[in-house]
Amino acid sequence: MQLPLTLFVLCSSLVVNTEGAILRHQYLGPAQPCSPAICKLPSCWCSGTDIPGNLPKDKVPQIIMLSFDAAINNQVDGYYNELFSDGMLKNPNNCSATATFFVSHEYTQYEMAQALYHKRHDIADHSISHRSPSTWWKNANYSELTDEIAGQKEILRKWGQVNENDVVGFRAPFLQIGGNTMYQVLYDNKFLYDSSMPTWDFIDPPMWPYTLEYRSKQECVIPPCPTNSFPGLWEVPMIDYIDSKGYPCNMIDECTAPADEQDAYNLLNTNFERHYKSNRAPFPMFMHASWFKDYSFTLKAVKKFLLEKLSYGDVWMVGVRHAIEWIKTPTSLDDIENFSPWKCDTPSPPPACKVPNVCGFPDDPHYLWTCTKPCPPHYPWVGNPDGN
Repeated sequence: MQLPLTLFVLCSSLVVNTEGAILRHQYLGPAQPCSPAICKLPSCWCSGTDIPGNLPKDKVPQIIMLSFDAAINNQVDGYYNELFSDGMLKNPNNCSATATFFVSHEYTQYEMAQALYHKRHDIADHSISHRSPSTWWKNANYSELTDEIAGQKEILRKWGQVNENDVVGFRAPFLQIGGNTMYQVLYDNKFLYDSSMPTWDFIDPPMWPYTLEYRSKQECVIPPCPTNSFPGLWEVPMIDYIDSKGYPCNMIDECTAPADEQDAYNLLNTNFERHYKSNRAPFPMFMHASWFKDYSFTLKAVKKFLLEKLSYGDVWMVGVRHAIEWIKTPTSLDDIENFSPWKCDTPSPPPACKVPNVCGFPDDPHYLWTCTKPCPPHYPWVGNPDGN
């Protein structure tokens, strides 16, 4: 009997993870060239520089996407409090500006992650171990990546008390993506987006986020890049900055070291202007909090920059997933005050506990800081996110 063609394209396969559990996923086949006539919002968007919804530039809100990678703990939490705690960073609708935190597990104090979540910041996935060498992420198999990525999603749910439906983004450690295997894991575990792929070819005008159902025009800087079709999974490209020496850098803390506060501000402002004056693709401010630690003036520069831009009236600072919500439903600045995903009129997630539960383990040097009780018998880790 001849089977329908769709059964050849959407074929299921079984994978067994390290605990012996059977994982089921669909293989969707190679991505085909993207046609705007077929790939339409809200579910699909071709890679490129076109403004979603064909809106004129002056009707497009300039989105700023600020993100921080790595563990959240007392070494960095003070910087986040200083940046956000006084409530001065406001969007034009008077809601607090928000950032995205790509959280890796080791050394994270989860009551601090939960406190950021309570303030409506996006909490995203940066793996459990963030292990070295970087080539591990390039070569890892489906089960290994599932343990790392889906495992961290579960850790954020159980120990950070972050709703699993809110953990929708991923960034690969060292930006070392794992090709079709990694994106299959993201697709199967219902992630909304990845943001791990830098681009130098698409900075002027900059590239907009796009879906991975069809073939991407973005160059492959750190292979292996995805070549299969992953409907509904978005790629948020890491648009390179041009630093003071003319070099490209995709993480702000990797740019040429700024000499002073004005130099740090100029780095941000010069690159922002390229977005703001062209197609207004979302402006990335992707960094590690170590930039604030290494240079005492950089936090002041960032806050000065954000306060200035948010005063424009057409600039908004939202988490990455909220930027994607706008792209799905492009809304003119004339109507942006009524754009529901950017409102803050629903209750925020519950606050974190005032005194965390600090768990120690006789067979492990790690400690687990969490509002969840009781302590697990073992430190949550790869293959054992519950710590059972």
